[in-house]
Amino acid sequence: MSNSELLACPFCGCEASMHEDDEGRYWAQCDMCQARGDSAQFVDNAEQWWNMRATRTQLDELRAALVEARKWLCPPGPPINPSHPIGQTILMIDKALGVTSHE
Repeated sequence: MSNSELLACPFCGCEASMHEDDEGRYWAQCDMCQARGDSAQFVDNAEQWWNMRATRTQLDELRAALVEARKWLCPPGPPINPSHPIGQTILMIDKALGVTSHE
């Protein structure tokens, strides 16, 4: 299968290849980090889904929503409890935002 129409991996920048399973479903997968796109009945759909990228505006909106969610989940006060489900959610948000300190 031709990989010429697949964009580079959005995570590591390496090339991707199209794959097909025994049931005739297709998906694109990074040749290096193994990131995988959604599977589809048609190769064109799998290719389209792999090549979809968020716009800068969409990323900015997502970041703003994460910042607001964090404020709501973690008002000033006691430290984050990483064993509690809300604490785990806050830590995942912080990771997405690049927050490294939990003082």
